[in-house]
Amino acid sequence: MNKVVILFLTFLLSNSISAQESRYNIDNSAKLILSSSKLKNDIEISSSLNSSEKISIRWKAMNYNIVLLNSKNEEYIKSFDDEKSNIVDIYEYDFDKDNNKELIIINSLSEGYGKIYILRRNGLFVKECGTIDLGIGITIDNSIFKVFTGVRDYSQDYIYLDNKIWKLCELESNGY
Repeated sequence: MNKVVILFLTFLLSNSISAQESRYNIDNSAKLILSSSKLKNDIEISSSLNSSEKISIRWKAMNYNIVLLNSKNEEYIKSFDDEKSNIVDIYEYDFDKDNNKELIIINSLSEGYGKIYILRRNGLFVKECGTIDLGIGITIDNSIFKVFTGVRDYSQDYIYLDNKIWKLCELESNGY
């Protein structure tokens, strides 16, 4: 009986509790707050943000919620359908160097598929700044996202500017 309990706890810890190694190449000043694999059990994991607020992932039956908790209330900042999610990673990163860190939520559906959500605290509320399709890999350096698609090292670039995510595109010269 004890061996079964230990194995089950080891499985839970390895699949749900905050991991300190990132699956993505993100600027060293980004902090991985929570990392969780898909679980079918009702479970909640949480960690503290730089602002001393707590952030939690609450897995419930067929969905999960990401909740921001402070001393006065709790705010549901994102909800996802569990059937479409495998891994959730939450990072804190200060894109605009204003000492007000934004949240990066990476919702991986499978290898190379998913979404990246960037959220920013706006007074008492959390505002979504933008969403990016996840490729087979991402890098974040300063305010530039590179999302790799797997096609000959091709990447789509995005920039965080004025509290929004902007897609960068190349302009071709006509030779003039």
